Amino acid sequence: MAGGKTIYFNGGSKFNFNEIKTLGSCTQPVELLSSQSSVPALFFVKGLNHSVDYTSIGGIHLQNGVSVNALNSANLYNNEGWNFVGESVVSLFWVGGTGEWDDPAHWSFVSGGPGGACIPKGNNLVIFDENSFTAGGQTGTINIIR
Repeated sequence: MAGGKTIYFNGGSKFNFNEIKTLGSCTQPVELLSSQSSVPALFFVKGLNHSVDYTSIGGIHLQNGVSVNALNSANLYNNEGWNFVGESVVSLFWVGGTGEWDDPAHWSFVSGGPGGACIPKGNNLVIFDENSFTAGGQTGTINIIR
């Protein structure tokens, strides 16, 4: 599953996988989501060769006793069987004035610092402060649509 993609799975449906691999990155994460937040999609997974990194997961239940490690990933809601490794709440600051949400140049790990941090995931704390904008009338545009 390619980075920068959101993939919806029908809630209540069963999906069989021999292998789960996501090719997410800090700037191009993957999202795996149930189409219904209250009804999980059921993943039946075989094998041991799984690679999940920089992936936000919501409403996905792993079945048949298998667990999968999700590195640098976000546990959004209603998941079972995933091991979220290295998940922590990281604060990200908007910097550089006017821009779009999915541009890493507008995210920094420190207020007023250099851009280039990861695009926020579901487990990040997003901060707009006095160092976010350089002039009046500047805006940050949330250009991510689900």
